[in-house]
Amino acid sequence: MHTLATRHRLAKFHFESSRLETARQQFEDVLREKTEVLGGQHHATLITREHLALTLAALGHRQTAAEDLEALLAIRLRTAGEHHPLTSLTLANLESVRESMQNKTGKIPSAIEDGSPEPNGPQFSPRSQDHRQDRTY
Repeated sequence: MHTLATRHRLAKFHFESSRLETARQQFEDVLREKTEVLGGQHHATLITREHLALTLAALGHRQTAAEDLEALLAIRLRTAGEHHPLTSLTLANLESVRESMQNKTGKIPSAIEDGSPEPNGPQFSPRSQDHRQDRTY
């Protein structure tokens, strides 16, 4: 289990270092293994799934990212409820991706919201939810 957490952090490092394609590949591998080991609705699996979606958005695959975040939001609503902070985080990230699809510059923020209130709204950076993920293991 700790190996998956470490590999997730490595993918996060690649994201933060602007090695987005490497981050995407690593998040995909970790997601596949977490899904096999923990199941598709486990908290740690959902975190990796969200980080992968945000990485896809940063790579310009915004439609795919939005669809993935919509599916993730449905799971969060069903399992955690409408008022859970992670549900709110997923919704905020989805709204940011949708907004990036509509703005003229196509810019996407460069950091993932960590669940704490930020005056400027959600950002894309695999820092989000890591403190919660660490407790999972």
